[in-house]
Amino acid sequence: MLLSYLFLAPLLPTLSSAYVIIVYTYTWSQSGNSTSRQILDGGYNAIFNGSLTMKMTADGDASCNMEDTVGNYSMQIGAINPGGNSSLSRKRYDTNPYYFALEGPASEADAGTFLALESSRDMSENATAAESVFWQVTSTKNNGGFDTKGTFALYSEWNSQALNSNCEGSFSGNVDPINNWTMTGRIEEGKVNFTFGPAPWDEDGVHYVRTWSFEGVFWDQGVDGAKLVFNGDSIETQGKYVNKTNATTEQQNSAPGATRVWSWSWALLIVTGLASFM
Repeated sequence: MLLSYLFLAPLLPTLSSAYVIIVYTYTWSQSGNSTSRQILDGGYNAIFNGSLTMKMTADGDASCNMEDTVGNYSMQIGAINPGGNSSLSRKRYDTNPYYFALEGPASEADAGTFLALESSRDMSENATAAESVFWQVTSTKNNGGFDTKGTFALYSEWNSQALNSNCEGSFSGNVDPINNWTMTGRIEEGKVNFTFGPAPWDEDGVHYVRTWSFEGVFWDQGVDGAKLVFNGDSIETQGKYVNKTNATTEQQNSAPGATRVWSWSWALLIVTGLASFM
């Protein structure tokens, strides 16, 4: 859903002089009205800070093998019904048992590794799961935590990758379901680990396989901070984080939605009047 607002303001003191027309455009999924944004901005997701490691093997050309680890990555894990705010719920548009989002900086190494992922986002005011669930995930309680698996299902701008590889050169783009991305992971109250891929492909006689792995530890915000709760058979949360004083830029802005707060589109049209400037 695309919304536009039009504002007219005189550039000069007289109405006959000039006007500035400002057109501000945004999509529902990027706005503060969306449930995804309200949950994220409200701090109701538990945050895990750590690093992302990319490994690529090239069967047929060992010189193309590579590995890169990037720090300052964060993953947010959220409940479908956040315990910190009973008025917010993802249930209408998210059929998964929990929510996740991964974001971080690009590598400063030659590899230029970057990965941003999000499991769901309400894409319109009356969003449905068919348009909003990017990853189809499962969770199984096991030994005090949850084992999880997932399959990438829906193309969107909220799931993207970039890499400057040894043999392929630089590329970037959104993750595509045709590449058969999968996920396996483990969620515990104090730590998480997720592996995405492999996403195999063949090029010029070389068989490539790439995997991405995130490992993170819980960012404890104190008694009232957002945290995971495993009292039952589902992943729940309680509290909200409120102390961002010591957070890094990546921590404060983790998850794709937080780095794409608004999409701005400005158009300025100046119409000069015929009357003299009074």
